[in-house]
Amino acid sequence: MKDYLIRKAEQEDVERIIEIAQSRLVSSSSNETTGLIDYPIPSAEKYSRRISQGLFYVAYDDSWGYVAGFMDIYRDESLKDIFGEDPVVNAVLEAGQSPIAYINTLAVAKEFEGIGLPSRFFSRLEEDLGKSCKQIWAAIVLEPLRNKRSAAVLSKAGFTFEEEIRAFERYTFGLYKKLMN
Repeated sequence: MKDYLIRKAEQEDVERIIEIAQSRLVSSSSNETTGLIDYPIPSAEKYSRRISQGLFYVAYDDSWGYVAGFMDIYRDESLKDIFGEDPVVNAVLEAGQSPIAYINTLAVAKEFEGIGLPSRFFSRLEEDLGKSCKQIWAAIVLEPLRNKRSAAVLSKAGFTFEEEIRAFERYTFGLYKKLMN
């Protein structure tokens, strides 16, 4: 198995991050349940800002010079600034015990599925957070489509389901939490 480097995202990664996000976009009216369900893809400028403000990682193949996936994470102090009055983020902030980290997106290009990149992202995140964080939170869509693969990935990484919330009129999200040691 090839060893992909999990490193902090750089500004030159933005174009490939957008490509991966767009390739993983799934309509809630489709039969596909793995991907970013009705996710509004941020602009290049917003991704650039997020890279500078968050713990934003990419899985990178040094020999090919290729980004295979990404994960963006934010600490509680920057969530409101980045996401404003997002109801999912607000629910995490209310339920969480500060200091927290929130995983906004984890996306792997289809051709790199099944090689363990999510667990490598989680390992790197936990290594970087150390004891500076009490909890890591994530949210996944449960309705109108249940993202079963994402739920399995979070469970494998030690996350537990905490609660469901309704947001954006037609979606139900599951909030997942992992306690840090």
